[in-house]
Amino acid sequence: PPPPAPPTVRPVIWAVAGGSHAGSSCAAYCQSRGAECIEGRWPTSLSEFERIIASVPEAGCTSVQAGDYASNPQRATASTSGLCYWFGAQTSTARRCSLTVANHHARICPCQHRDHGVGQI
Repeated sequence: PPPPAPPTVRPVIWAVAGGSHAGSSCAAYCQSRGAECIEGRWPTSLSEFERIIASVPEAGCTSVQAGDYASNPQRATASTSGLCYWFGAQTSTARRCSLTVANHHARICPCQHRDHGVGQI
């Protein structure tokens, strides 16, 4: 018989939990999109975060600060400033998917589809 097919790699898709999902955890937001939040994919440097937001135009980050909340990365939504925070106060391996934020912030989340289909989150 032929060898088994290699497993399908499902990409992580970064998405902004804004609008009616502002304040939500990434776990809840990704689940609402038929996906799951992937721990351990949090940015560990400013340059990594800049690559992430470059792939997520709806992030709307026009300025970036480190910040120190474990729930980062996130964008302040109370104004049109486009201020985003990238640095989580915990290590990149800490469990952060279930953390919520204030309603005037939107988490920037690493979501991965549960099935092998790839699409928009």
